Amino acid sequence: MQDHTSSRILRALAASPESEVSIATIMSVMGSRAHGIAMILFALPDAVPLPLPSLSTVLGMPLVLVAAHLVVAGENSGLPARVRAAKIPTRLLRFLARYLAPALEFLELITRQRLTGVLRHERLLGVVCLYLALVLLLPLPFVNFAPALCLFGLALGMVQRDGLLVLLSLGGTLLMTLTLGVAARWLADFIAGYFN
Repeated sequence: MQDHTSSRILRALAASPESEVSIATIMSVMGSRAHGIAMILFALPDAVPLPLPSLSTVLGMPLVLVAAHLVVAGENSGLPARVRAAKIPTRLLRFLARYLAPALEFLELITRQRLTGVLRHERLLGVVCLYLALVLLLPLPFVNFAPALCLFGLALGMVQRDGLLVLLSLGGTLLMTLTLGVAARWLADFIAGYFN
C-alpha cells in the first residue's frame, strides 16, 4: 500500500482553502504514479451514478492528455506542463471526498499487488485509457458512466499495482465497446430503414 493513497489525497485536497486545485499541487503531495492518480481524479466525477453535472467536456481533455502522455513517455515520467496547470474545482473535490472517499478507501483495502506482469505493458494500457478518454469526449447522452468506470478501474489498478483489477477493467472496456458497436449498428439500420 502506498503512503499516499488516492482517498487520503482526495481528502487533503478537499480541505484546501483555494477555490481550485491544480494538478501540480496534487503532484506535490501524491508522490509516484502520477498518471494513475490524475486519471482517478479526472474520471471519478463521471464514474459514479450521482446527481453531478456532467464535467466530461471540462475534465475530458486533461484525461486525453494524461493518457496520451502515458502512451508516449511511460508511467515513470512526470506529467506534461499543460496537465499540471489544469485545475479541479475545490467544491467538486469536497463533494467527492464527502460521498466517495469512504468507497474509494474500501476499494484500496480490497485491492493489492497481484498479477503485476499485466502492469508491465504500461504503454498498451495507456492506449486503452486514451481510447476511453476519447469516448468520454464524445457528445453522446447516457454513455459517460461506462467508459469513466472502466477508466477509473484501470487507473486504480495501476496505482494499487493490482493486475486483476486491470484485467477486469479491460474486460469491461471490451464489453462496452461491443455494446456501443451493436447500438451503433442498430441505429444505422434504423435510420437507413426510415429513409428507404
